[in-house]
Amino acid sequence: MKTLSPMALVKSVAKDTAIYGVASILSRSVALLTFPLLARHFSIEEYGLVDLFYLLTTLLVTLLTFGQESAIFRYYHEEEDYESRCRLITQSLTMQLGISTGVLFLLWIFNELMTEYLGYTSEINRLLNVVLLTVPFGIIYVNAQAILRLTFERFQFLVLSLGLTVTMLIVVLIATTAQGSDILLLFQLYLLAWIFFGFLSLWFIRKWLIRPSNLWVSKRMALYGVPMGIIVLIGSGQPFLERLIATEVINPEALGLYAAATKVAMLITLLVGAFQSAFGPFLMSTYKNRDAIRSFNLLLKVLMTGLSIAVLILAAFGDSILVLLAGERYIGGSVIIFPLAIAIFIKSIGMLLGVGTILAHKTYIRLIIYAISLAVGLFTMIFLAGIFGIAGIAIGAIMSSSIMLILESIIGQHLWPMAWEYRIVPVMILITTILGYWLTLIEINSLTNFGILIIILVFVTVIGWSMVNSEERASFVGFIKDRLYR
Repeated sequence: MKTLSPMALVKSVAKDTAIYGVASILSRSVALLTFPLLARHFSIEEYGLVDLFYLLTTLLVTLLTFGQESAIFRYYHEEEDYESRCRLITQSLTMQLGISTGVLFLLWIFNELMTEYLGYTSEINRLLNVVLLTVPFGIIYVNAQAILRLTFERFQFLVLSLGLTVTMLIVVLIATTAQGSDILLLFQLYLLAWIFFGFLSLWFIRKWLIRPSNLWVSKRMALYGVPMGIIVLIGSGQPFLERLIATEVINPEALGLYAAATKVAMLITLLVGAFQSAFGPFLMSTYKNRDAIRSFNLLLKVLMTGLSIAVLILAAFGDSILVLLAGERYIGGSVIIFPLAIAIFIKSIGMLLGVGTILAHKTYIRLIIYAISLAVGLFTMIFLAGIFGIAGIAIGAIMSSSIMLILESIIGQHLWPMAWEYRIVPVMILITTILGYWLTLIEINSLTNFGILIIILVFVTVIGWSMVNSEERASFVGFIKDRLYR
């Protein structure tokens, strides 16, 4: 097996980050890109409802893929020939669509009954029905993206990712400028866009689809995929539950403010997502190398330093970004932008340090970890929301991420021992939290304060550099010189 030096792995991950990571950023940033239009067109309460139903769509797609896109990613290369790989993909997709059709039909019946007996408004009823119709096409799209990334079909992957992003922007432009437009029209246009890209996804992966010989996946696919699916479901479900707490424990306006703040904090999520999209394939291809941990430790240091700088910049300018994108009406949500960014920062490090649960094929352990962290986080949110408002929900998110980081680090190391250099983790988290909180208390509206921000960023960079050992420094300096004198 080919061994990559730490710097070679960093370059490889950076290259794929530029292609798949950036495309994933744009795909995932639909909500952020459309945020200014939606936030300014609808009232705060209405925008909260739009965000809630959009998350519900994501939640149902995640639920009904059963983690099979992760299972395809995991076992594709273990199939030795083209026909076996086609069978793997076809059976997985067929099972997902078959089960989802039945589940969605039952949810449609349940929706009609709830409308009749619980008095849902006709608008909510129609919105739910549109969401249910959207889900199957979302399932096809998610699987196609995984398959195209796995098979390095970059052009098709970019067409799907960038095409959907541009189309969603057009949809929102139409829905927010058409006379008499409302939330229902917005989601009906969303449905049309998903139908188009669902069929386009099928066309792009058609060479991998054959007549299914079995409507169920293998045991290994189920045992790996289902826990991973539930893990992703918890990750998708937590934001949805956070918003339910905001509207039920506080009020509908708090839902809109919380939703708006999460869009600004999403800037950190996008950076994390780009890294994870690029790192995943290299983890699976290099973890058996004797010196792989050297590369992983360098990536840990680069990731923590980079994210720390990004979080601090967001702490300094988060309120200004929120007002710029959504307007002064949403300024009440600025108080939770930094806490939410810290929660994302901590969670991303936990996912990296906890790769041992994946490498050991113990995805159910990771599921238990996620369930525990979610339970602790939700309990904290419900308790603190009544006292501190939406800030209490953000504190609960930090608590959830911290529990996940601790459990992932301990249990992942037990299942798959790796010589992680943990020192940088508490140092960077502590420094980022203290300096970030201080930056939220001042306004960067003068050269003096801007100079202070620059000094803080340089300080964090120096701290990160001090954690890099001499061999890693030599590799990094060599890489820079190579680029400068090429």
